[in-house]
Amino acid sequence: MPKAFTDKEKEAIRERLLEGGRECIARFGVRKTTVDDLVKIAGISKGAFYIFYPTKEHLFYDVIMDCSEGLHQKFERSMRAMEGGITLDGFIDYTIEWIRELEGTFLLDIFRNGELEYLERKLPDELVAQHHTGDDEMVVRLFELMQVPPPENIPVFAGALRGVFLTLLHKKTIGEDIYYDVLREMLAALFDKLIKR
Repeated sequence: MPKAFTDKEKEAIRERLLEGGRECIARFGVRKTTVDDLVKIAGISKGAFYIFYPTKEHLFYDVIMDCSEGLHQKFERSMRAMEGGITLDGFIDYTIEWIRELEGTFLLDIFRNGELEYLERKLPDELVAQHHTGDDEMVVRLFELMQVPPPENIPVFAGALRGVFLTLLHKKTIGEDIYYDVLREMLAALFDKLIKR
């Protein structure tokens, strides 16, 4: 009978799986990665993989959420460190900086090559909804930091922000030389409309 993993071993394996997932996304992409690829990198058996994740898509969801949460936390720390309180212009500046950082991650490749849509089709609806709920909670925290009442329909505002972020996929079409100026105007208009409601 196989020995059960200790909590410490589980945490170490989970971290190796996340790291392996990041590596596989970079090397093969989501669709072409196999569970065999993941367990080889993580140094565990295939059976052990299934103790942690029912599918590779569930692991990739955690990899994406881990990266996204790291970006959110860094963004929130930057906002909290802003001297003299958070202004709308300061918020827009940090949002644009966050989007610039997003460009340097594997997340943008997942958006560009359609693999996020693939994952969303493969994952349970509740898991995808959980990601949106996380975005909603982030929006509430950001408005608290700005000391401005949040909009009445937070999911719509969070969805509008996701829409603005996805313009990054069309940076060339918008115009690379003007993209961040356009983004600044879009964010200002979005905040202006929602804050004045």
